[in-house]
Amino acid sequence: RIALWQENVNARRGSVSGVPETYGRAPQAGDERIVVNQDWALTKAKIAQLYSQTPEVRLSPKLEPFQKAVYWFSRELNDAITDASVGSTIEEVLSDVINAAGIGGVLVSCEQRTEPRDVPLIDPSMLPPDQQMALAAGAFQIPTQTVDVPVDIQHVVRRISPADLLIPADFTGSNYDHARWLGHDGRMMWEQAVVELGLREDQKDRVVGADTRGSGTMNTLNTDSTAFRDTDVVTYQEVFYWRHFYHADETSFSALQRLVFVSGLDEPVINEPYRAQQRGQNGDILGVVRNPIRILTLTYISDDNLPPSDSTISRFQVNELESSRDQMMQQRRHSIPIRW
Repeated sequence: RIALWQENVNARRGSVSGVPETYGRAPQAGDERIVVNQDWALTKAKIAQLYSQTPEVRLSPKLEPFQKAVYWFSRELNDAITDASVGSTIEEVLSDVINAAGIGGVLVSCEQRTEPRDVPLIDPSMLPPDQQMALAAGAFQIPTQTVDVPVDIQHVVRRISPADLLIPADFTGSNYDHARWLGHDGRMMWEQAVVELGLREDQKDRVVGADTRGSGTMNTLNTDSTAFRDTDVVTYQEVFYWRHFYHADETSFSALQRLVFVSGLDEPVINEPYRAQQRGQNGDILGVVRNPIRILTLTYISDDNLPPSDSTISRFQVNELESSRDQMMQQRRHSIPIRW
């Protein structure tokens, strides 16, 4: 359905199907321009109705012992929402949902950079006083081990283009947490892939290539494929699935598995339980219990997992309004020389 989504985006830009876009320069002879761009005004108005600013999250504890912790946690949560630029991401996704595709998605993640450091196996403060004095005098040394210590951490809420979303074709609901799996296509530079995906230098020639969005018009909602010119790009597909659908020994309905496939390699480079989850002592899942790929829709069509956008549904009506206004202006231009 990408061709239809591209038509919606181009109409919102103010270009006519089959006519080169002329925004950014003066109209030239042969340009057929829409007199009044209905898609732009209607989309902006709908976004303003749905979202104006990021609200402050206010929390209340379920249990009384956690009363004191809620205040500080809510402050940290609101700061993280601001740092992750959730507001701008929501506006981007609403444009996808209202105008382009009727569906939009984001990937919620926590990224970190680490460096190896030698860490003592025993905390010096836990030693008896005499041993602490001996340690300070250099009489003995505590053995160490090399571990990766986080140096920088960021929380990310990043938009996923509707053209990159991967959804089971047989899923027929509107709550996408109920889908067996969700995924997305992605791209990153080689240096980033070495850190994030653990790729090796001997795999570089097999996985690095040009950005696939520049090879055709069906890989992106942007019809100008020449905009994607990077050449040292690693293309991958990331999938999160509920383990109980595919692992008979899984005891939790909330356990997730993460798979990452890299174009050019036969086997997944990552196939592991989702790291944002931990097992409790009785086997329950602690941490993130929702799919990190969050999908938004504003409507539901029975047994269809890709509902149409507002622009798609109103396309014939909008075309008629724009056409009638265009014809009216052409008639006026034609009548002026006659009426003088």
